[in-house]
Amino acid sequence: MKSLNIKYEKIFLSSWKPYIWLCILTLAVYFQTFWYSFSPMDDTWLIVQKLDSLKDISNLPSYFLNSTLGRAVGYYRPLLMITFMFDTLIGGGSPFVYHLSNVIFHMASVLLVFRLFTKTGINTLLSFVFAMIFAVHPANVLAVAWIPGRNDVILSLFVFASAITCINYFREHKIYWFILHLFCLICALLTKESAIVLPFILYIYYLLLHENHKRTEKIIFPIIWITVLAGWYLLRFYVVSGNVHLAQPNATQTIIKTISSMTIFFGRFFVPFELNGHWPLITGTLVLVIIVILILSKSISSRMTLWGALWFMMFLLVPVVFKGGVYNHWLYPASFGAFILIAQVKPFKINKIVQFGILFLVLGIFITKTLVESKIYKDELTYANNYVNRSSDYIMSYFSRGIAYLKKNQYNEAIRDFDRVLAVRTDFVNAYYNRGVAYNLLKKYDLAINDFNKTVELSPNFVYAYLQRGNTYYLIGNYTLAVQDYSMYLRYNSPDPIVFLNRARAYYQLFQYNNAIQDLNHYIKIKPNDSNGYYVLGIVYYDIQDLNKSYKLLLKALHMGYSVPPKLLEELKAKLNL
Repeated sequence: MKSLNIKYEKIFLSSWKPYIWLCILTLAVYFQTFWYSFSPMDDTWLIVQKLDSLKDISNLPSYFLNSTLGRAVGYYRPLLMITFMFDTLIGGGSPFVYHLSNVIFHMASVLLVFRLFTKTGINTLLSFVFAMIFAVHPANVLAVAWIPGRNDVILSLFVFASAITCINYFREHKIYWFILHLFCLICALLTKESAIVLPFILYIYYLLLHENHKRTEKIIFPIIWITVLAGWYLLRFYVVSGNVHLAQPNATQTIIKTISSMTIFFGRFFVPFELNGHWPLITGTLVLVIIVILILSKSISSRMTLWGALWFMMFLLVPVVFKGGVYNHWLYPASFGAFILIAQVKPFKINKIVQFGILFLVLGIFITKTLVESKIYKDELTYANNYVNRSSDYIMSYFSRGIAYLKKNQYNEAIRDFDRVLAVRTDFVNAYYNRGVAYNLLKKYDLAINDFNKTVELSPNFVYAYLQRGNTYYLIGNYTLAVQDYSMYLRYNSPDPIVFLNRARAYYQLFQYNNAIQDLNHYIKIKPNDSNGYYVLGIVYYDIQDLNKSYKLLLKALHMGYSVPPKLLEELKAKLNL
């Protein structure tokens, strides 16, 4: 048996081999996702609707200085958007590149979590086993197969790297480790606000599990961490206008919902065979009972158990309390703490062959479940139909399918699903907005305006409703209201060149030529290679009888590929005696 162990260690655990095997396993399980499409959910407003912006590298600094979805939404994800930008620049908007990047980020996180397991004192074999389970765990599918789910993968990548470098500093006291730790911490904060709990978790690790404490370090560490967190908070506050609120309206409901959510997450991690419905709440309760029994029977180590439980719950606490819900991708960074809990259970006296048999059985079940679960994200309608059939969340399931139908140009089907949602929840802002979009595309402009009116009535800062309503007003010839809505959109959102162009056209129809010229110059400054701006500006100058400028602009638009009417150019040449 000993020679067998040595043989397996040479194959799987020597030198860089565990990292290679982990990469192979991750790639094998998620290879099929490379050919998946976008989902009808966050992909739409994070990527699809922003492709023009993502293709322009000059917009990169704006992701640090502007809220990701407008100031009113309070969504600040600069590094996430930068990864989307590079994927867009490489692939031109092809879903393949985004999915490929998701798997690469997941692979990197798997390697780092393996390293972190070893850093916390877990032996190499058990660390390797945990990393394999982490790589194929069904609860992680949402974070890997769903493109926007990478937010938690990238967060975990920086969190794991930050923890590794911090532990290295605790042990070696080499300043470059602490500098790297702070860099990774800042990157984690710029990825997702859940990272605010990491300094507290690492400080508890230092106090509970690290030997040779220094009095100065006990004081300096918190000061440095608080300074970093304060700097990040001030930046975020400036960008999103301090838009932070609890998911529940009062403290009692927050506590009840948090306990319920934590229990469900325990169930989904430890028994991930049914990830929806009420089953995870039952299994989570049983898991918590078993953990309590193990602690009372002294079958589980106390200090590391406390730290593992703290890691697990703290990384879930921020999204549960401030956003609400029980989304599986939140488990991705938290699951490290659950593995730490498992590692503390005193081993039972089981034959090695039986242990390997159990391991391969668990891996086989998890891989099968993950392969099946990942197919849900194959395309928009597959995702949406699975959501409707499997989710206990009636509202969100029909809403997501409505979005999928909308993107497939099946507008009447989309409206029927949005109707279902609004029949149950009359204050669902996004359902009104997207139903308005569908009505607009069906040229039912009055119904579209009614829905956009309801959207801004319920959510005055919903910027895209102003844009869509402005477009609708323009189509029905109400240019004054179109200008008002375009102006509201630009007030709340970062400058969008197409809105300047649309508002210029509305100003033109109102004979407000100076305003039109101002907007068109702004548009051309942002998009100097787009012929539309030059053509419209040329028409404006034609109307105010500045024929020389008009001719030059229209000629430039023609040379850039715009179909300028030949009769118009001939007329200008005649008037200018050219």
